Amino acid sequence: SHGPLRRAALGVQTGLMRLFGPRAFKTKLVVSLLLAFVLSAVFVDVPNTLPAETTIDDPDLRVLSAPADGYLEAVLALPGDQVHAGQEVARLDIADLRLNEAELEAQLARFLAEEALSRQNRDLGAAAVAQAEANEVRARLAKVRSEIERSVIRAQSDGMVVEGDLRQRIGSRVSFGEALMQIAPRRDVEVKISVRNRDGDRLVPGLTGTLRLRAAPQTPLPVVVQRVKPGAEIIDGEARFVGYAVVEAGTMRLENGMQGVARLDLGQARLWQVWIRPTFEMAYLFFWRWLP
Repeated sequence: SHGPLRRAALGVQTGLMRLFGPRAFKTKLVVSLLLAFVLSAVFVDVPNTLPAETTIDDPDLRVLSAPADGYLEAVLALPGDQVHAGQEVARLDIADLRLNEAELEAQLARFLAEEALSRQNRDLGAAAVAQAEANEVRARLAKVRSEIERSVIRAQSDGMVVEGDLRQRIGSRVSFGEALMQIAPRRDVEVKISVRNRDGDRLVPGLTGTLRLRAAPQTPLPVVVQRVKPGAEIIDGEARFVGYAVVEAGTMRLENGMQGVARLDLGQARLWQVWIRPTFEMAYLFFWRWLP
């Protein structure tokens, strides 16, 4: 016999009696938890982070090439070895260069002796000819000695040898410019990071965060975004924004191709902005496209 307003008022009255009465403990507990969650979502600040897929893609590899045509005499570093700048890692056979050097030194000594004898005899023309020939031999000798020096292949920077096991090639011929080894510096390693299309405007240089690799998820690595690629890139059929960050390897061995997840620090935000707002925005966009 009651109208809809009356029935609604009676329902509210019954609910308040259950909520504030001496019974209905479960109802009180559920409402209290729900109220606590709502208040926390509205007033509590939590760390706001930007998730990003990461792949180690360090282009900073040092390629050691053969400085000249010759035969490989010795290999002093193998893949996996740590090397230092200036350390000898391989050496070419220089027996022919040593013979050439000795021959040129003998020629230089002969021309210098001829020049000295001509000057002693006051034959300035012969002295000038001997001097010119000695200068020519000096230039050729300097070139040979430079080739001897370059026959010792040295690491250009501190790092780890990642490619180039040359033990089976000892005694074989190498050509000028042929790649022999690759050394990856282990100071700062570059990683490629990508975020979802909806988060592209939040990926900016200077962001810091933490990276955890799938190979060692228990070890956090600090990362710093260095640059951001303009425009989106299609990755696995999805448009994502790409940036590049630097990670400190520390004692961990990092190799190109390792994947992980980074969380970039965006400061503090309310709980509802971190958890609820993204879902609301996705739902709003989904229904908005169907509106007339």
